[in-house]
Amino acid sequence: MKRYHNNLSSPTKMPCPSFDLGVWQSGCHKNCAYGKMDICYAKNNPHELMPSRIKLLKRNMRLIKSDNFVTKLKRQIIRSNAMYFRFFSSGDFTTMDSFTKIIKLCSEMPNVKFWIPTTREDLLAKYVTSGNKIPDNVCIRLSNPVVNSPMPEAAKSFWRKHGITFSETSTNKKLVNCHASVQKKNAHCDICRKCWDRENETTVYKIHGQRAKTNMMKMEVLN
Repeated sequence: MKRYHNNLSSPTKMPCPSFDLGVWQSGCHKNCAYGKMDICYAKNNPHELMPSRIKLLKRNMRLIKSDNFVTKLKRQIIRSNAMYFRFFSSGDFTTMDSFTKIIKLCSEMPNVKFWIPTTREDLLAKYVTSGNKIPDNVCIRLSNPVVNSPMPEAAKSFWRKHGITFSETSTNKKLVNCHASVQKKNAHCDICRKCWDRENETTVYKIHGQRAKTNMMKMEVLN
């Protein structure tokens, strides 16, 4: 990944920059079922352990805790000329404070489309049940923690009322609707922007990474 300016990353398969946090520093590795089962792609990606990457993620953690987060990151996104933006190609919301700061930034940039994948159902529920609304230019995808299983319809019924979309994972290529996740080489979103589109209610990704697949097989044997 190359960096845009000081705090932005550019994941090679995506058409836009992103703001990332470390899976360990953000608590993602213990809050997310994929982290607990050790099938998290970011957790098992050796790139995350590169010195330059570690420095970037530490800078980002300091920034999201600061009072200057919205102003500083907004400036960087404008300078990148991005029409699309992703939060968290690694990591997740850390606290309610980080959640509200990110939503505030998104609301101040209505011409940019934001995609935010998350497993922090607790923070999301606290936000929407307090009467807050997700801005129209934000597509939050709540991750289903169970591999090879659809999001329960009861959960979907609740969340769709608040404009929340969903993501699922599968080892069955036939069930996957994200073409980039099934490409073996040079995986890229190309012209696809479905992850940013609320009309695309559920995106199904293929579990990738040999270590993730091996650990999944171990879990299946234990169960």
